[in-house]
Amino acid sequence: MAVKTVVGVDVGGSHVTACRADLHTMTIIPGSTCRYTINPAASPEEILDVLSLTVRESLAHATTAELYLGMAMPGPFDYEQGISYINGLGKYESLYGLNVKTMLAERLNIVPAQIRMMNDATAFLLGEVCDNEVLRRQRVAGITLGTGLGSAWYHNDQTYPGALYKLPYLDGMAEDYISTRWFLQQYSGTVSGVRELAGKYSTESEVRDLFTTFGEHLANILLLQFPPGSQDVLIIGGNIARAWHLFIPPMQALLESNGSTMQVLPAQKGEQAPVLGAAALWQ
Repeated sequence: MAVKTVVGVDVGGSHVTACRADLHTMTIIPGSTCRYTINPAASPEEILDVLSLTVRESLAHATTAELYLGMAMPGPFDYEQGISYINGLGKYESLYGLNVKTMLAERLNIVPAQIRMMNDATAFLLGEVCDNEVLRRQRVAGITLGTGLGSAWYHNDQTYPGALYKLPYLDGMAEDYISTRWFLQQYSGTVSGVRELAGKYSTESEVRDLFTTFGEHLANILLLQFPPGSQDVLIIGGNIARAWHLFIPPMQALLESNGSTMQVLPAQKGEQAPVLGAAALWQ
């Protein structure tokens, strides 16, 4: 009898991670994690090549005749059919209108029905709450801070994708102010990303002001979605969240000054969360 192997895949704005998952314990199988950088501006062929390579590498020590894939993908996306509608967001635009599910299945020599997809922020939140009985009894929101602003909801054992990124805010939408590109546009110098910028926090007042402003932007956007008195729990993850201590204090100060009682928690599982959430599509 063939062994059923489930691989969770998280497609981020700068990397793709794949791991084999144990759905009984909701844990990553040791030694199965594979992570590759990915160019979100590359051609469809290049992007699909990296995705298939990452999955194959995660299977290097597995003996299986049945592969099942759960994928966390950024949107907008037709997750049921596997068609990308990403456009105007500065990433994966070459995939627009293409059936990513079918193309990837061909490269992995499986049928499209062996691939299931979900929104990356929804997968992140599901991975965070799936084995936490306290959180699962509450209404929980999750946001991911990185190349874009992802959001999702969890309530009564159901997950729902959010649309916080396109909430009208100031001269544009929320994601214009809550993203890596905002930092890069605002900073007077040149850095590769928020991690490098955070390293300058102690020596450059401009950087300190940027993180304070970022935290205040995030608070104002959250206040539009979660009015004062909201009892929701908010989990924050994503690469920018690694600089938690630099922008969360001004964010919480502004939330509290506006009467917010929302509980704000840092993500606990890091990059494992969206991988586990995607794999859980096969539970």
